[in-house]
Amino acid sequence: MMYISIKVRAEVKKTEDLDKVLFAISNLITFDKNDVKVKEEGERIIIQIETKNINALEPLHNLIRQDRVIDAVAKALKRNRVGNITTLYLNREAAYMKHINLYSPDSDLFQPIEIVIASENLDKILDWLVPPTKEGKPLFELKIDDLKNS
Repeated sequence: MMYISIKVRAEVKKTEDLDKVLFAISNLITFDKNDVKVKEEGERIIIQIETKNINALEPLHNLIRQDRVIDAVAKALKRNRVGNITTLYLNREAAYMKHINLYSPDSDLFQPIEIVIASENLDKILDWLVPPTKEGKPLFELKIDDLKNS
């Protein structure tokens, strides 16, 4: 069984609706209510979710294909990669509407939803999540079960 750690973090202002941010996150990853930790830091509330279940990434996998953004997401994951860890910063409003949009500090009003993926098999996970493409179409599609058996 492969080791994977998925950590999600989102900062919520006191004026924002915590449930709406959790809903946006739930459109990106599957999580159990027990995985959610909420802590207050001054004027901010921090949502943290941690899971070791690869299946948690299935909604993200599906939205990346729905919105045809494999190349853009792959580029962001590669740019943010350090060793066996990579981070994805996503726009919360888009996530709330079940879409993938990379976070832009210049234009986004809200802080991003941050997804950190760590695994000794990160290359294989990324091949499943954002496979290499030709003209925007995946060259191959791995099944999630292919990951579990590696």
